[in-house]
Amino acid sequence: PWLGSTSLVMWVIIWVSTWQWSGWTMILYLAGMVGLPQDVVEAARVDGASSFVTMKSVVAPMLRHVTALALLLNVVGGFQVFDTIYVMTGGGPDHASETLGTYSWWVAFSSYGPGQLGYAATIAVIMICVLFVFSYFRIRVSRLV
Repeated sequence: PWLGSTSLVMWVIIWVSTWQWSGWTMILYLAGMVGLPQDVVEAARVDGASSFVTMKSVVAPMLRHVTALALLLNVVGGFQVFDTIYVMTGGGPDHASETLGTYSWWVAFSSYGPGQLGYAATIAVIMICVLFVFSYFRIRVSRLV
């Protein structure tokens, strides 16, 4: 019934995608934490910082580049979520779970046939341009911080 409800279907797909890609994000953070200098963390503990304060004030700032990379990859992955939606709902009840990728596919192959391939390609190009601009500014900001 969750996939048949127009108000719940997108939340279910978001939950499934989050579950699907949370392992990848954990691996990124694990790799970042392995590369942290242990002497800085140990110095915070020697100075009397609790585990929470050490994590908040020492570890989290040193992982800001990993966080920027995870954010960038998850936003790009969010734009590319076609397979999950297509398999689970096919665009959902009354197009409620449609994204730009599934809408582009629907315009190209389902609704009007091959006559609308140009419109679908335009949607895809605009989506690529938006992702490029977001990626450029995200990388630019993460270099300045």
